Amino acid sequence: MTASIRQMGVITAHLIRKVAFNPAVVWLIAMPLVIIYILGITMHGLFSAEFTPVKPYRIVVALPEEAGFLVERISRAPKHFAVEEARDAQEARQAVFQRQADAAIVAADGDEPLTVIAPPGSIVLEMLAGVVQASLEQEAQQVAAAQPPVENGSREESDTGARSAGAADGALSAMPWEGVGSFEYFSIGLIVMFMAFASHSAMVHCVQDRSTGAYLRIRALGVTRAVYLGAGITSGMLLGAGFSLVMAVITWTLFRVVWGNAAAWALMTIAGAASVASLSFLLTALLPSDPKGVENAGGTVYSLLAFFGGSTVPLTIMPRWFSEIFSWLPNRKMLDGYLKIVKGAGVKEIEQELFGLAAAALIMLGLAWLVVMLLKREEV
Repeated sequence: MTASIRQMGVITAHLIRKVAFNPAVVWLIAMPLVIIYILGITMHGLFSAEFTPVKPYRIVVALPEEAGFLVERISRAPKHFAVEEARDAQEARQAVFQRQADAAIVAADGDEPLTVIAPPGSIVLEMLAGVVQASLEQEAQQVAAAQPPVENGSREESDTGARSAGAADGALSAMPWEGVGSFEYFSIGLIVMFMAFASHSAMVHCVQDRSTGAYLRIRALGVTRAVYLGAGITSGMLLGAGFSLVMAVITWTLFRVVWGNAAAWALMTIAGAASVASLSFLLTALLPSDPKGVENAGGTVYSLLAFFGGSTVPLTIMPRWFSEIFSWLPNRKMLDGYLKIVKGAGVKEIEQELFGLAAAALIMLGLAWLVVMLLKREEV
């Protein structure tokens, strides 16, 4: 056991050294920094309070006297909304359906609740939903303050119910990417994306060792295949984690990205590095032992994952169904976890993402090892 651990350590150090001292590592660090800067500058208006549309969204309101609190709040942002009055609910709806207005607000009327009408997944719908929720919360607080004192037991029960309802509403409406700036978002997204490339480079070198005969010479020294593959996975994990650390320091220095809780960041980085190293191992196991083919396949897969996981296209402008349907992807788990951390989350708040990444890493490792044992048994 001691000899195997020592052998794995030597091979791991060798693979890390080959990647670290490769001139291409300069591009691996410089390229995401350039992309972060360009996207951070050009797309800053799509994030949180920085967003301002080219022209104010036209909002048609029916029964404005019944929704005065909401109209007043919307009118405070003339750069974002232009409020107009409609005769009735039908006219307000038709204005949206005929594309004469960007959204409509139909105030509560009898048993009918307040309704916001806008194209599904549109930015104006997301903005109005947040305004409506804030307005309703403000009204509820005013009503509660105006109520006479009640017995302690009833008040505690009421307060508990209000807190539970507020927590539930927040969990449903708040997304990890809400409230962050463009540089924070793209720093995280690009680091997640290029962490996979950094990790995959270790596996590419493992495949190159087979083509150059270095693998056979290593095996001739008494190194088992399990030890060699374990060294490849470990080096990929360490390269991914090391890349994240370097980029976190650089983005903090250049773009003032505050990465938040150190313990939460470290756990997320370790779990993320393990998942991307496992994915790299799985790709290597499924593909023929051709270094160029493995490298190209990794680039294609990681680019697709970056798109669907929200690293290159911000989730702030994507429809809600897009963010929900791909939420299971490992790189998306990393993106959500890091976004929570920069917003002040600790270890407890990212438990779901950590468990998801750990499960993904174990599943991919198991599948990759099964493929190696069943389909590549002829390899020494």
